[in-house]
Amino acid sequence: MKRVVIAMIAAMMILASGTSAFAAGGSKTTIKGVQTRYSKAYTKTLKDTIKVSPAYGRQVTLSVYNPYQKRWEVKAIYRTPNKKTARITITYPGVWKAYGSSAWRVSAPAATVKIKANGARKSLKGKSVNVSIKDKLTKGKAAVVMDARSGQCVYADNAIARRKIASMTKMMTMILLAEHKGLNDRVAINHEATAARKMSGGMGLKEGDVVTVKDLMYCAMLPSANDAAAASAVAVSGSQEAFKNLMRNKAVAIGAADSTYKYAFGDWYGNALSTAFDQALIGREFMTNPKTEFLRQVAKTKNYSFTTKKKKIKYSVTYNYAGNLILGQLGSIGIKTGYNPPAGRCFTNAWYYKGRLYISVIMGEPSANQLWKDVKKLTQVSNHLVDTNAGKVLVKQVPAK
Repeated sequence: MKRVVIAMIAAMMILASGTSAFAAGGSKTTIKGVQTRYSKAYTKTLKDTIKVSPAYGRQVTLSVYNPYQKRWEVKAIYRTPNKKTARITITYPGVWKAYGSSAWRVSAPAATVKIKANGARKSLKGKSVNVSIKDKLTKGKAAVVMDARSGQCVYADNAIARRKIASMTKMMTMILLAEHKGLNDRVAINHEATAARKMSGGMGLKEGDVVTVKDLMYCAMLPSANDAAAASAVAVSGSQEAFKNLMRNKAVAIGAADSTYKYAFGDWYGNALSTAFDQALIGREFMTNPKTEFLRQVAKTKNYSFTTKKKKIKYSVTYNYAGNLILGQLGSIGIKTGYNPPAGRCFTNAWYYKGRLYISVIMGEPSANQLWKDVKKLTQVSNHLVDTNAGKVLVKQVPAK
């Protein structure tokens, strides 16, 4: 009996003080009305009208998960009315449009609030609801769009996953060729070039023949000839084995450290791997390096003919099928396609919009026709994101050009 009386007195003292009458166990929080899965076109504005209880003027935060920085970032903070149950409308900032898919979190953190009715303070438990928004613009396995001046990404989907890049490898090969050789320098075709053709295709350059660096550029870029790429590597470094180290060093120097090479062309089953983000950096180098000015003209060319210097064989080369579908459309400058079965259809594109240069990369598309459709869509959507200032995706810190 004595213990009961003491307990009753203690409870009366707590109530009289107007402080922690509700604090012991806290009060369960509910958040209702959040749509947990979205699949929307990029033009839409996403909103949720949610009900928070208890509310009492507490804070609600909206955060997005940045998969490239591996952290949650607060994008909006809302304050509920000072009543038990409150409705508020949350708006997802346009940055969701810049991801192929994104994870969001609506949170009402734990808080101690003052209730006006009786002046008491109440301990409220926290509550979070996770939201998934899918807005995949391509059928590819990875994609990215980079503002070449700032190095920031306008759009990124699986952008740092390492994949095979097929003949996009030749962007780096041509950059190094342009940096180390003059256009009129002569190159002898040796056995490494003819072996490259036998491995995975080429245009049929003959061992012992002689061509110019200019000819090699057109051959490697337009029909994506592997023998021309191998001959370029030998011209610069003496062998492809030595050249692959030069490729790797150049990649690291421009920030593309997740790229590795085996040959000067896009081998099927070797260890040539890169990411969409790295390929965008290499595309930026291709489009901005003073030494590659002539290559930028080559990238916009559809047909080229030449005669070899020693055997006097005449060749005519044409931009491949996918390139012809894309080149010139929506301001496309081109740069480089790539394809083999392990890599799928790949393309690095460049275009100018409102005076700024943008680089896009798509990897792992199922067909050439789908690649073109998605390149067109990615260009249009990226221009829209720029116009609406929807947000930037911080993939990695890259020095501005």
